[in-house]
Amino acid sequence: MQDWILLFIIFLIGALVTIVFFLINQQKLRKISQLKTLSALGFVRAERDMELVTGIVRGLSRDPDSASIRIENLFEKAFPDGKLYLLDVVDRSDSEKMPFGKLAVLLVSREMNLPRFSIYPKMALQGRLGDLTNTLLETVYSKIGNVIKEWNDEAFEERYTVISDQEDEVRQVLSTRVIERLNGVSGLAMECDQNHILINQFDMTGKANKEKAPAFLTPMAFKIHGWFLENSEEN
Repeated sequence: MQDWILLFIIFLIGALVTIVFFLINQQKLRKISQLKTLSALGFVRAERDMELVTGIVRGLSRDPDSASIRIENLFEKAFPDGKLYLLDVVDRSDSEKMPFGKLAVLLVSREMNLPRFSIYPKMALQGRLGDLTNTLLETVYSKIGNVIKEWNDEAFEERYTVISDQEDEVRQVLSTRVIERLNGVSGLAMECDQNHILINQFDMTGKANKEKAPAFLTPMAFKIHGWFLENSEEN
């Protein structure tokens, strides 16, 4: 009887070791796959800019506890006007705070001079539940800044909330053309100020594919950068 118990314990330990080894190996494979994806997109590691980027992200955050934010897995991609950073925004409490999920891009452009404003996505829910949820969210947002309303674009007003204490300047940046373009994208969250744009695609379900996100966020950041520059030239 004792032999059977001993064999069972040995089998159980072996099974646990196999599972742990499998999970570690899968994690390594995912990391290798992610690095290949980032390399194909032109990103390289940027640990030397960690302190700089952390300061920028904390400055852009409207979280009163922004000092608790830290940056992980920092990569950069240079372009003629500046740099695009890909990063994980993490809170020391390990909780992902609204409006940002974990993966984000930070675009730094020498040619931009934006007013301070934020764009947060609304919940894509229908009926009274959706109205109630978004009303509650707007109440929360109003405590951290002035909610700008009446954009004369029903689709945009249903998708996004804009916050800024520089309403006139923000309305110039978010022109009719820019708003129409933003209407074609779901779930974007942005923090903008001067020559910085911090962007992620906010996922209410928590099921965002992190491996595919860089391939979406990278061109989207450049598009938004182009829209803002084009609009400033017209003004």
